[in-house]
Amino acid sequence: MLMLSTALYMLWRFSLLMRKVLPKHSSVNHIPWLAFHRERSPFINIYGSFGHPEIWPRGFPIDELRNVTEDGWSSLRRTQKHEHINAYIQQFLADLDPDVDALYRLAYPMSVGHIHFDRDQQPVALEPYTFSPYNTQNTVTHYEAFWGLYLPVTTTFRVCDIWRGFWVQRLLWDIGGQLVFGTSTVQQVRN
Repeated sequence: MLMLSTALYMLWRFSLLMRKVLPKHSSVNHIPWLAFHRERSPFINIYGSFGHPEIWPRGFPIDELRNVTEDGWSSLRRTQKHEHINAYIQQFLADLDPDVDALYRLAYPMSVGHIHFDRDQQPVALEPYTFSPYNTQNTVTHYEAFWGLYLPVTTTFRVCDIWRGFWVQRLLWDIGGQLVFGTSTVQQVRN
């Protein structure tokens, strides 16, 4: 009998797991929030939804920072009873030293290593046409999105996962899937 994996959990080195992850089949009870972009930018800063609007993830387009800041880091709305979230990719955040932009690390070196996200924030799904950088630092990818694990080979190592994340988000919309972010489930301690 051949058994296939239905989900893949990826965790970066130097990460200490703190709790369990979300199940695949979600309802409004599991994922009550949808993030949507505003007028000036298709991007949202997901860190703002989890209590840290002053930091932004690695891969966030620097030229979009002003647009997103003026519109508000992110906007959330409650999911409706008729909405079903197909959480094909679920990224959970990392406390202490999350994957932040290099400019943030240079400008605010003392805060890195001491960041804690809001543990009470419930999971947030991204609406179609809304982007946020994600990576595989603390991520569950379900079978329906295994195709999105391929890394582009024509980019540098530091950005290949970011570019992949943007095209994967776009293709998820075509198959009815969504990217979901959850509060931190690991502590990242870099050397």
